[in-house]
Amino acid sequence: MRRMVLVLVLFVLVFAGLFASDGGRYALVVGNGAYQKTTRLSNPVNDANDVAKLLEDVGFSVTLETDATLSRMEKAVREFSSAAKAAKADTTLFFYAGHGVQYEGVNYLLPVDEDIQRDYELRSKALSMDLVSSALEDAKSGFNLVLLDACRDNPFATSRGGSRGLVGMGGGTPKSMVVFATAPGDVAQDGVGGNSPFTAALKLHLATPGMEVKQMFAAVSRSVQSMTKGLQVPWVNYSFTGNFFFVTAQQQLEKADVEASRLKDELAVLEAEIAQRQAAIKASGNSEERKRLEVEQSRSKALEAAKQLEASRIAEMKRQAEENLSSQAAQEALRKEMDVRLASQQ
Repeated sequence: MRRMVLVLVLFVLVFAGLFASDGGRYALVVGNGAYQKTTRLSNPVNDANDVAKLLEDVGFSVTLETDATLSRMEKAVREFSSAAKAAKADTTLFFYAGHGVQYEGVNYLLPVDEDIQRDYELRSKALSMDLVSSALEDAKSGFNLVLLDACRDNPFATSRGGSRGLVGMGGGTPKSMVVFATAPGDVAQDGVGGNSPFTAALKLHLATPGMEVKQMFAAVSRSVQSMTKGLQVPWVNYSFTGNFFFVTAQQQLEKADVEASRLKDELAVLEAEIAQRQAAIKASGNSEERKRLEVEQSRSKALEAAKQLEASRIAEMKRQAEENLSSQAAQEALRKEMDVRLASQQ
């Protein structure tokens, strides 16, 4: 039993490090729903919590802020940028769920406590996405990704200014990508369940092994459109010319190897227990004791069958990982070939 516990502990420790990247992945996740001066939203805090967990599971160091004031949001952005820069992060990600509006071509994310009576007050009472973009650029990571699950409705539509939805943002430098939950000028749905459609789609697709980020967001878009019957269409803009995988095929293969090794050890322990118990059943002269041992044996054999089935699943996962790895290598080789051709034409 002690050996099995040790195997499980080692598995957890190894698996936790599988998705870590050399320079580190850093994410700031913000979800605002408990608005004091405007319409409350049901799902942004759920969305933020779920996205934070999702990102942690694929190796991000996550800062999470929920129902945040402007000062907390600004402090979080500042500290997040500094931490990512100090760590020489290779990836920085910003996710926001909550109210957002545009004013004079700038997108603003609304804190939960501000009383905004005039549109011009957005400049001083809401978080500007220009500030967030600058903070991401200052972190100097290899890839910046912004995910905005905002503009769920426009709380200022009739009296306080601001425009419906958010305004489109450029992809910035060749290392940037911006993703909106819906098209510029449109309103995203808060969702009828525990998540918005956009976050629900992220949960479905983000950790798909071997799926490059552009393909992944195409899959997210299809899922959102399906969930909303075409009423909401995510919008993506990027200048990013490289490849990024939340979970690479190599990581999937390493995970399969770790799980296969764990199961092999667990099955060895279980098979030894079954053999030992079978010998005790044969040797027992006490009918009650034999009956008790036989019940335990039935449970152990059922567990053995379940673990063998799991081993088959992992073998299939490993096979798929090897296929994904081959495909991923081919895509990378093609991208490099295209880069060389473009460079030779300049």
